[in-house]
Amino acid sequence: SELRGNRPGIRIPPARSLGSETVQSRNLMRCELVFHFERDAFGGNSDAVFKLEETLRSILSDSVDLELEDLGVRGVNFLIQTRDPAGSFARCKYVLQTAGYLDSLNAAFRKPTTETFTVIWPEKSKKPFVLD
Repeated sequence: SELRGNRPGIRIPPARSLGSETVQSRNLMRCELVFHFERDAFGGNSDAVFKLEETLRSILSDSVDLELEDLGVRGVNFLIQTRDPAGSFARCKYVLQTAGYLDSLNAAFRKPTTETFTVIWPEKSKKPFVLD
């Protein structure tokens, strides 16, 4: 079954006024943090995917933008726009470990000005991260 948010890239919503700053300009300063899980990480249970999405939203609150991307048989990505990718990952790590997802996770981030990802999980990974 397909999950919501199946699309080739991140869609930045139209700008809304935030005083002198707009949501769109604020988002452009953020890094893209990606949590990638293989499909079997959830045992074919799409409810587990949605529950994890809800939990991550709760942990990260309004400090980030989070979208779910279904990659079909290739897995699931959580796409997170954040100013602090290491801090965002650190806030989620315990919950991911407790839920049994940490061993299935590949996490990486990139700055808005580059296509190259920096892998932050698994630690000391030499495998390049490629966003499908």
